[in-house]
Amino acid sequence: MSTRNIVAAAVAAASWALLPAAQAASTASASATLTGLGILLIDLDPGDGISPYITFLGNGYGDNMGSATGSHYDGTYSETHSRSFSGSSGPWAPAAVAAGTAYAGATAGLTGNGTPEAVGMFTTAWATSPSGLTGPCSWYSCSVPNAQSDGYVHVPGNYGSQAFLLSANTVAVFGAQASVSASAVGGGSVYYDSDWWQHSGNGAGAAVQLVVSGPSASGGDGTQYSSANHSVNAYSQWDWYYGSGWIDMSVASAGSVAASFLNMTNFDMQGNLSIRVSSHAYAHGDVLPVPEPGSWALMLGGTVMLGAWVRRRRGG
Repeated sequence: MSTRNIVAAAVAAASWALLPAAQAASTASASATLTGLGILLIDLDPGDGISPYITFLGNGYGDNMGSATGSHYDGTYSETHSRSFSGSSGPWAPAAVAAGTAYAGATAGLTGNGTPEAVGMFTTAWATSPSGLTGPCSWYSCSVPNAQSDGYVHVPGNYGSQAFLLSANTVAVFGAQASVSASAVGGGSVYYDSDWWQHSGNGAGAAVQLVVSGPSASGGDGTQYSSANHSVNAYSQWDWYYGSGWIDMSVASAGSVAASFLNMTNFDMQGNLSIRVSSHAYAHGDVLPVPEPGSWALMLGGTVMLGAWVRRRRGG
């Protein structure tokens, strides 16, 4: 074997010996909540004799909905568990679900007594990746252990908008408190060739969104749209500068969300309300590659011959 081949084989052997160890923790989690929903009605014409009011209209096939899903792949086996609810007794009717596997899970639900002022909407998601598995892997690709989850609550339950009627010459202001958090710790390593590792970080996110829309406030051509969003995202990443490990990330935020709808006509006006609360998380695992038989032979042979070559040079 030529000196060049000996050195190449030795480098290959060293690269296998220095593969990153399995991460002790590879996790991600997120949560989102909406509380204190309030609807403020402002009378634009107190002299018209009409007391401000708002009436929510039934959708007929789902006034609210929620879903929770957890899934994972451990290198050889995949599993998914999902549950959902869809209520038709009003948009604020309480309901909750939870679902998950051994490595990922989520929850989603509404709490309260069936009135908007008492409603609470929540979602959570978490994922912990199976790690330290060996293969299946070749020189150029690996099948990566991973886990992921999603929690979702929506008013209304038809993925559209919850219709309501607002009295003449009235402004409706929809407001609530939002709290969101996300955390990503560690990640996974995917082997692509003899001298390069791709590091895949974990991630999580949470969001609360409030949207109100409808016809033009004056009743003429056009539309009106008002929205508010409160969200966070977290991602872990490999420390390429020092190469010593993962840079984790955790973030949380709380605040108010508000959106308004205006009716400047002398008649009831139909508007649309949409509230979404969601969380998601995903985690990657480590894969320790299994070289093909020919690769083992090259590495072992190269290591032995390199040792002999070094001894001869020392002896000379």
